[in-house]
Amino acid sequence: MARLKKKPSSSSPAAKAAGRRPGPKSQPSNQDRSVAQRWGERLGKITGWRRNGTGLGGYVPVVRSFLRLYARLGLKPTQAMLILHLMDSKWDAQHPRLRSKVLATRLGMEPQQVKRYLKSLSDEFGLTWTYDRSLREYTFDLSALLELVAERAEQVREEHRARFEEGE
Repeated sequence: MARLKKKPSSSSPAAKAAGRRPGPKSQPSNQDRSVAQRWGERLGKITGWRRNGTGLGGYVPVVRSFLRLYARLGLKPTQAMLILHLMDSKWDAQHPRLRSKVLATRLGMEPQQVKRYLKSLSDEFGLTWTYDRSLREYTFDLSALLELVAERAEQVREEHRARFEEGE
């Protein structure tokens, strides 16, 4: 089994030689975090658009553990993309709401395909949803799935910690 090497602290000579700034985690400054700085000026301008009818403005906050662990959980890439689109519709502590046709259009699928993926997410990962006839949209409850992500993230953290301690 390969042993994990302890990373040099960000204030060490090795960190300075690697080009990292001193600090506990060597995070970039806030000015380096803009969409324009990360992805280019054109996308930065689009992301800055307010409600302009295109739906292209803004960004989606995604828990990094989901991005890093969805495959380990057994999610297929299309299922993960569907969940990301549901996350895109989550604006507050309430469950995300979305019409199935809108979701199908965003995923480039037929509504029946989306319903099959939703059914598989329900059977395998506990995704639930309800339909509101008056609004003609679904409300999706991601709680069970996100709980699985949190549990797996904690397992990975403990495995990592055990391997790190084993190497010392």
